[in-house]
Amino acid sequence: MKSLLATCCIILIVAMCLVYMSKNGKVEQKPEQETVPAKNLEEPKPIVEESVKIFDNYKEALAESIKTQKPLFLYFTADWCAFCKKMKNETLENEQIKKELLSEYVPCYLDFDSNKDLARKLKIRQIPTYIAISPDGMILSRGQGYKNKDDFANWLKPKNVSFTE
Repeated sequence: MKSLLATCCIILIVAMCLVYMSKNGKVEQKPEQETVPAKNLEEPKPIVEESVKIFDNYKEALAESIKTQKPLFLYFTADWCAFCKKMKNETLENEQIKKELLSEYVPCYLDFDSNKDLARKLKIRQIPTYIAISPDGMILSRGQGYKNKDDFANWLKPKNVSFTE
């Protein structure tokens, strides 16, 4: 009985140490620990059709947005983000969503880890994060986290904002 009590105390102490260390930044929490069905961990399918450009550079995409007077669609993602991959595969690859994005926006997919300064400026704290920005730089809408195709289609609809003047 004493050995069982001692074992429970040791387990409790170890658990408390782990919680304390994680709050103090000494234990790294890995984002890939999120529970996602294995089918969603596949590499994203290509979303770009040959004739349409999806940018991976913010300055180039912004210049195109200004040139075409279409709003900019920023999608912050990362290779290690399971929900980013799931959203790319299940939502952004949906024909209806893809058609809307490519016809109404200048899409730009940015790696969160490679664009930390921009992410900080836009106050992005989690991914996936997606932002619609007018050609003059006004944030029209922002969202974060995985959205299925129906929820994302609703998010894409303008909210009392006219994209053309």
